Amino acid sequence: MKFLDRLSLDASANSRTIRRAYARELKLIDQEAEPAAFQALREAYEAALRWAESGATELPEPDQHEMPHEGALAQLNDLKSLEQARQILQSLRPLNLEDSEVFEASVARLLESGWRPGHEYLFPAACEIFYWDGRQLPSYMDDFDALAGASRT
Repeated sequence: MKFLDRLSLDASANSRTIRRAYARELKLIDQEAEPAAFQALREAYEAALRWAESGATELPEPDQHEMPHEGALAQLNDLKSLEQARQILQSLRPLNLEDSEVFEASVARLLESGWRPGHEYLFPAACEIFYWDGRQLPSYMDDFDALAGASRT
């Protein structure tokens, strides 16, 4: 699994070894000079922790896609609080890094499709969970110009 590979770990990793590996790898990155590398490391760390905390005994196959179906994204409509938005995004976010990027783009597409009730909670939750800073989005999200200039205030 790519998230464990990024942390130089194997399937026997637990939360403690994942945190240690993250700390070790974090020392090798200049977060300000290499924001994309930091984001990739952070996403690998979070995916590894979600996997470890899920109690899964086997890793998903690398080709196994775990994207939530379109109906699952409907849970992001009519959100009532920031905490609800955070919880739903975390529960829907795939462990696989490639699928996670596709999911992130799906959320961005939903936000860019126009304001809907609940987006006032979805946008700040997405900024927090996906590490969007409102100025610069990851390179795989170059098509989302409106979000790149948005403010979280």
